[in-house]
Amino acid sequence: MSHQSKEANIILAIEAIHRDPRISIQQAAKIYKVSKTTLHTQLRGRAATHEKRNARHILTSSKEETLIKHVIDLDSQRFSPRINSVRDMANILLTTHQAAPIGKLWPYNFVQRHPELKTRFSHTYDYQRALYKDPALLDAWFQLVANMRTKYSIQDYNFYNFNKTGFIIGVIYNSTVVTCADQHSQSKQLQPSNRK
Repeated sequence: MSHQSKEANIILAIEAIHRDPRISIQQAAKIYKVSKTTLHTQLRGRAATHEKRNARHILTSSKEETLIKHVIDLDSQRFSPRINSVRDMANILLTTHQAAPIGKLWPYNFVQRHPELKTRFSHTYDYQRALYKDPALLDAWFQLVANMRTKYSIQDYNFYNFNKTGFIIGVIYNSTVVTCADQHSQSKQLQPSNRK
């Protein structure tokens, strides 16, 4: 059995014990084919011996790998998680051990420890605008403008540059997000088109 599947079985056994107090540690260890001693140790909130690391590493190495994969997956879909979201994800991973929540600076230190991740400022990118990058749609719009100018005899001096983009509800500023380190351009996040 691989290290990751053992870790997954331990997590499942812990969840089963928390859900049903009638299940003993010995029964859960037998059902999920894990060591009774390891399960007992993890239930007491301590990491297994092979996963003990420096005190600044709150998560086990397998949980850190899971978090990294999830961040990279979100980033590949252009939904790079904010730094607070990474903190929330880590806290969710810690719930199986009933440990205290991580500190405010932990996500920044986590990103610095892993060269495959980096932080950057996001630039919001409206979903509707992303759809209208098709040249055929743009040409049709400019043709409509040209037809209206001709129909109503609109002159160049009657044109004004006006950009009314509004703001996206819930997103009022660019934020720090965690992305994959091998990207060269600044991250643009897709956002819902809910604007006022």
